[in-house]
Amino acid sequence: MEWASLPFQNYHKIKMSAYTGYAPTRIGNEVILLATPEKALVDYLYLVNLGKKPLYERLEFRELSKEKIVANTILFRRPSFYKWVQNDFIRDN
Repeated sequence: MEWASLPFQNYHKIKMSAYTGYAPTRIGNEVILLATPEKALVDYLYLVNLGKKPLYERLEFRELSKEKIVANTILFRRPSFYKWVQNDFIRDN
């Protein structure tokens, strides 16, 4: 599979303090850094919180680690974002 043909080529800038939570993953002959599921969720929620992405109502993440979600949320150093994730997502799931 060619890197250029992969379906997940949308990029958004995130805070440098939150640039962690990636694992080397082989795709074809290439090794790329792919976000862990918790990191991907938190990055997505950050973009929702900034108004750059819509919130999908059917978001399901019961099988993900709440501790890792919280740890990744803290890295953004944005108290309002942390509270939003804690109150609207962690507590409800």
